[in-house]
Amino acid sequence: MRAGLIVFLLLHLILPLLSYADAARSMNRQQLKTIERYMDPSADPCDDYYQYACGNWQHVHADAEYYETIGLIDYKVDQEYALLLNSIRRRRRLRQEHAFVRKLLDYYKSCLTVYEYTPQLYLDWLQEHEHLAWPTVLPSRSAKRRGKILRYDWLHMLAVLRKYGMNSVFIEETVIQRRDYARASAIDLDKPVLNGGFQPMPHKGFLLIMEYLGVTNEERKNKLWDDLHEFETKLKSLDFVEDTTEEGQESAAAQRETTLAELNMPFLTRYLDILLEKPVDPYMKLTIQNLPYMRLLLTVLDEYEPEFICRYLMLRFLWYLNIDGPRNFLKGDCVSHTRSMMPLAMTWLYERHNPELIDEKSHIEALFQKLLQHFTQTLHSNANRFDGHILRFLQDKIDTMRIKVGNLPRPATSRLVEEFYADLQIEANDFYGNHLRLLQHYTRAKHNRLNVLLAQDDSFFHLEDPETGASSSPYYLLRSNVVIVPLTLLHTPIYHPQMHEIFKYSSLGFLLSHEITHGFDDSGVEFDKRGNMRGPSDRIKSNHRFDLNLSCLRLRNPQIVDEKIADVSGLRWAYEAYFQGNQSNPNANARPLHFTSLSPEHVFFLNFAQFFCGSPVTSSRDLEFSEHGSDKERVLDALANFAEFGRVYDCQVGSRMHPPRKCQLWR
Repeated sequence: MRAGLIVFLLLHLILPLLSYADAARSMNRQQLKTIERYMDPSADPCDDYYQYACGNWQHVHADAEYYETIGLIDYKVDQEYALLLNSIRRRRRLRQEHAFVRKLLDYYKSCLTVYEYTPQLYLDWLQEHEHLAWPTVLPSRSAKRRGKILRYDWLHMLAVLRKYGMNSVFIEETVIQRRDYARASAIDLDKPVLNGGFQPMPHKGFLLIMEYLGVTNEERKNKLWDDLHEFETKLKSLDFVEDTTEEGQESAAAQRETTLAELNMPFLTRYLDILLEKPVDPYMKLTIQNLPYMRLLLTVLDEYEPEFICRYLMLRFLWYLNIDGPRNFLKGDCVSHTRSMMPLAMTWLYERHNPELIDEKSHIEALFQKLLQHFTQTLHSNANRFDGHILRFLQDKIDTMRIKVGNLPRPATSRLVEEFYADLQIEANDFYGNHLRLLQHYTRAKHNRLNVLLAQDDSFFHLEDPETGASSSPYYLLRSNVVIVPLTLLHTPIYHPQMHEIFKYSSLGFLLSHEITHGFDDSGVEFDKRGNMRGPSDRIKSNHRFDLNLSCLRLRNPQIVDEKIADVSGLRWAYEAYFQGNQSNPNANARPLHFTSLSPEHVFFLNFAQFFCGSPVTSSRDLEFSEHGSDKERVLDALANFAEFGRVYDCQVGSRMHPPRKCQLWR
């Protein structure tokens, strides 16, 4: 009897382990099979490793709605969300849900109820709620008489439309963390600089808006386009206005902290009064980055009638909403759009319905710490010969860098999320009004941070913009010294609990290392452990060895040098943390893998490269304004600057993937 009981207990303990081992083997074989499907074995890995690793990706995903790995993950996540939201909507006890969950569901439902996109309803809503007087789409004599009665006010319209998210038209207004104290925020005013400066409305966008508004007169439509194009050409020319001091010398623009009283520019004071919905303290600290631009802007605008400028702003606003809104109004589009507009609520919902991810947080945090430890070892080797003060500055930043898996405030998460959405009103059958309310809610939330200090504990969460909120990409917040890992990233092919460590290090490990490196790239070394712009950055950059390696990377990639630093160093740290991380047995991870005949090194490089697999960019403009550069160049540059890759693939020195000189900022 006792023997039988012992056997039963042993089986009870062993069977789950065997089941887990079987599942892990299956997962690893599946991951390896995916790797093999994407490869083009006919390509020479020493000439074009991207083609070798990714040459068959676009054929495998030929009919897909996504174009790269993060897009694949987001597609899977959107499908999960669609099932989840539809399941919750069918529940009888929906009233027992948190109010923010019901608002989320109502927004999703309102999106699904749109059968024909009608942007005129945005204008109608704003006319009712903001009392905006819209000009007619096409100018006419009767419209001019109406304009004299209405007295069009372009500055008022610009500020109101900024409340609903439109930015970088005439003025770029943002809320930033102060340079000297990162916990405090301030308004920053500048010329349009995002995405390479002022971006004119494309002709196809103009035609689309005309179609939506029912404008059919081709002659008058073409005349309007010619007038708008001429106007935008003048605005675009202001991109070249440099910031100067009163003495005419170029200045460090971001260093100009001032007040509205000191500026004495009444139009900016009125703009902020309208935007913030209250009189602004004239002595409130703000940053102004280009006074010459602001003066020239007024000169250009004075050449045009207020009615024309208001018409232009109306059309730009409709184009902005078209870009910000869902592509179509199908389930997947509405899920993705809801993620973008209510990211905090959607993240909370995802975590609640995927409780197994909570157990993975400790594993990911352990991986993060191991990567930080490896960077510490790099610092201790001190190849750049930094002095003790600089080493302490860098080490302090490493020691205080945090990771946040899931962008949620903790603890009391449900209560804090409820409070965040408390003032938001959502109606299940009013998509256009809901969309505008959510845009306004986000803008208000950003500006509300002017009155509080940012948290430095677990209650901190990043206020994600729509683009960030809808993406599973991890990111580093330089001014908070924290890496954010969206819960939705924890999907194959990036991560799975049962994956072999080599897959985790070569995908998620690289991504974490990449983000860590941003704290120590050309921009990152400007800021200390608390995100304040102070410290020995001048001495770091004037170090001969550091400058030599930085110049090497900048020479090849002048526009995206920080991203190249993060790719090159991030790959190296992830690789060495895996293969050299076991100090008691340094060669343990170099042993053959039981699920493949490929060497561990080959598997690592293939899995790393395949994170970047995707279809070619759709246009040169997409690539021009990509902050990372093309996926192909990212793979080739990272590997070509890592000597270990050339050794593993036995590449001849001087080949494309094994150049004689390697650029590495951190060795």
